[in-house]
Amino acid sequence: MKRVAFSRRLDAVLGLTRANLTLRGGRICAADKQNGSVNSGLNSSTSASQIYAARAVKSAVNLSSNLRARSVKFDASLNPREISQKTSLGAKTATNLTPNLTENLARKICSPVFAVFVICAFAASLRAEPRPTQDDFNACFEKNLPAMVNVAGNGGIAITPNLIAVPKGEIPVKNYVKFDPYLGLYLVSSDAKLEPMKMADDNATKKSDWVSVTRDLNATVYGHVKAQAQALGELDVLTFDVNGTGAVLSPCCKLRGIAVGGDKFVPSRYLRHFAAYKDVYYGDVGAVFEERDGKLYVKGVDPLGRGAALMAGDEILSVNGEKMQSLRELNERILFAAKGERLNFEIKRGEDVVKFSVAVSDEVKKEQKTAPKTDENITKAAPKPQPAPNTDASSVQKLYGLTFDEKLRVKSVDGESDAARFGLRVGDKLIQVGAKVVKNRKEALALIAKNRGQRLLFRRDGFDFFYNAR
Repeated sequence: MKRVAFSRRLDAVLGLTRANLTLRGGRICAADKQNGSVNSGLNSSTSASQIYAARAVKSAVNLSSNLRARSVKFDASLNPREISQKTSLGAKTATNLTPNLTENLARKICSPVFAVFVICAFAASLRAEPRPTQDDFNACFEKNLPAMVNVAGNGGIAITPNLIAVPKGEIPVKNYVKFDPYLGLYLVSSDAKLEPMKMADDNATKKSDWVSVTRDLNATVYGHVKAQAQALGELDVLTFDVNGTGAVLSPCCKLRGIAVGGDKFVPSRYLRHFAAYKDVYYGDVGAVFEERDGKLYVKGVDPLGRGAALMAGDEILSVNGEKMQSLRELNERILFAAKGERLNFEIKRGEDVVKFSVAVSDEVKKEQKTAPKTDENITKAAPKPQPAPNTDASSVQKLYGLTFDEKLRVKSVDGESDAARFGLRVGDKLIQVGAKVVKNRKEALALIAKNRGQRLLFRRDGFDFFYNAR
């Protein structure tokens, strides 16, 4: 009677009596609660994990009560044969158990150890996210089908009513607004009005949240987000591989990102910024940062002049009055800053706290007062040379006024070139062309000559900086 009464009280506390919950993707979505689509027999504040937790506790209570009831029956007056009959134990086992030992053992199991087990099971159940089913995945897939668009044989995802994100594939996309080499995505404009996928808020998610990629009905791979990108050029990582590309969806059918092959995907926070500009733009303040012992510091500053207010070793206390919780949050606050925005930094330098404003820019020359026209490292403008063979090296020199040695170091800079006005010098080492890390001179020249308007990554005195080759 006591056990039954306790079980009923537990049901009453959690509001679970005869409740029949229909889960979507393994949990109740916030939107479902607001729209009242959850079964009316369930308290709106009760989650699916609480249901499972309650069931676990009830089972534990039943088991505990049964064990106690069984232990009470072991009386000193019972012989082994009676013990066997009353407990369903084998005769041999019953003979080896004395009433006192059995009673003591049952009491130990039912007291502190078992109580700890029940509490731990209950706590773990509250934290766990229920596993979605294939029906959940199919429902999300069908719901988002209108946003899945074919672009010249490539699978695209509508991210705004007139813009489509298309992962780079084997079939080239010819007509596009831009190609972002860091994300590996084309941005394609559509004349027809689209039904874009609703994007999830990455900052409001947990590692235990399920994500899935469904490429066709009953064909789903799923798991969790293993890691988030910390800086530009990195992508978020899944706990599973995706054989191709596709939409990474949350249990509530929202877009967490776009899978681009393997275990990598472009997260929704980057997709929002990707759709905001027609050109490849990321904010920059002329400094790189690092995280040490839970604090954020300036690791290095741009040798070309930006970020002059910052110094290596400065501790970042806040940006625009907000304390940055991680290196990722700091980097993305700068990367996703609006064009022309100024960020207010509060830093600790030694024992002093300093505040200043830094302009965000994607081009160094916007921050420079006057670029030097000549110095000892820049070759003076020479008479126009005779037509040279149409090679990658000659094309790069003609277009950009740059030459490179075999170790990818700048060998010469034309004094009248945009590269000279920007501030490139002899000795600057080329690291990357677009999103491609280059390893030799031939590869670098071929990539630079192939496409005009690329972003080149150089290194000088241990500091990396970008130059938009035009």
